Amino acid sequence: MNPFEQVFYPTITAGCALGIFLTWKASGCDAPGKRQVLMLLSFVIVWMSLFLGVHFGYGAWQTMPDPPDRAFADGAKLTGSLMFGWIPSGLACLLTLLVCRVLRRLSRRGDPRSTPTPTP
Repeated sequence: MNPFEQVFYPTITAGCALGIFLTWKASGCDAPGKRQVLMLLSFVIVWMSLFLGVHFGYGAWQTMPDPPDRAFADGAKLTGSLMFGWIPSGLACLLTLLVCRVLRRLSRRGDPRSTPTPTP
C-alpha cells in the first residue's frame, strides 16, 4: 500500500462507521426532526471523511522521500471529492437508512413483546 492508501482507508472507514451508527440511531427515531438532524449529520460526516481522506492521503504521499509524479496529481480528485462527494455519501446514508429500517421492522415483527395480547 502506498502512503495515500494508508491514510485514506482508515479515514473513510472511521467516517463510514460513525455515519452508519448515526443512521442506525436515526432509523429508530420517531420524531421526524431528530431523524433528519441525525441523517444530515451522518451525511456530512461521511462526505467530510471522504474529502479529508483524499486531502490527507495525498499530503502523506507527497511527503514521502522521492514521491512519484502521481502523488502530485491531486487537484482533480480533491476538488471532485469536495464538489461531488455528497452524491456517494448521500446514497450510502440513504441505503443504510433503508436497510436499518427494514431490519428494525423485521426484528419487531418477530418480537412477542411487540404484539398486543388480547384481554379476555
